[in-house]
Amino acid sequence: MLPIALLSLLFWLVGPAWAGNLSFQLTFHFQKVVLTHTGDQPVYELRLYALRPDGQWRDLPTEGPASAGFLAPGQSRDYVHLRPDFPGLGRADPLLVLFKDASGLRFAQLAWRQQPPLPPALAPFVRIGRHVLIQAPTAEPFPFRRSWAIGLPSEGIAALARAAGDAPSPPPPPAEIVWNPALRSTQSLTVDTGQAQRGVWLVHEGLSGELSVQVIGDGVAVGSEQKPAWLLGLKNHGFEMAAALAVLAGLLVGLAAWLLPSAARVEPGRQQASKSKVKR
Repeated sequence: MLPIALLSLLFWLVGPAWAGNLSFQLTFHFQKVVLTHTGDQPVYELRLYALRPDGQWRDLPTEGPASAGFLAPGQSRDYVHLRPDFPGLGRADPLLVLFKDASGLRFAQLAWRQQPPLPPALAPFVRIGRHVLIQAPTAEPFPFRRSWAIGLPSEGIAALARAAGDAPSPPPPPAEIVWNPALRSTQSLTVDTGQAQRGVWLVHEGLSGELSVQVIGDGVAVGSEQKPAWLLGLKNHGFEMAAALAVLAGLLVGLAAWLLPSAARVEPGRQQASKSKVKR
């Protein structure tokens, strides 16, 4: 029973935490956007941003009360939004959904009126701490005219220290770079993703003006950016460690079961000598 209980305890300690599903569906109409919560956990401080002609994000107003940004699973919210009429990134009408989960961590999801396809070539990138360095693609002919990087830098669990009720900062505008094939060896775009090393959406504009999207995933698991290395190792190798400890516990139990009866047995001669000494 002890090894099984120990294995169960360690699995509870190092096993993955289930945070639920937080997802949304957006329906575009002529003068509004309907956002429906299709997940199974409530969200807080929900906001929907649209891109302005100057490249900044605009907080869309809601139709009716917004309940302080709270939205339960299955509920919908209407936002006032007219389709933009400006070139470049605005042609795809990207919408940025910002919200917090029950723990207070802030997340972002990107939605499109017209979902761009995958790019014909990928831009290489490297992570340097909290930054992502996006480099020029090496494909021939050179595939892009310019690129935009959309992301929400996050400090992860360190952001939970922010006092409740403080107004959240607006998302940073998309970072833009105009590529020059003759300078591809020196050109790069640096994007701050925060201590949590969040992901980035890269939107590329081709030579004919078509848009495509490249996704750079998170650099670390959400919530693990401030955990010590030994704790991350415990989580990553929890099953192996739990199994080894369970085997060790079984051996200790067997050893104890063999030693205790041996210690309880006393030789007859020693027992007689002990009795006669007491009589004196």
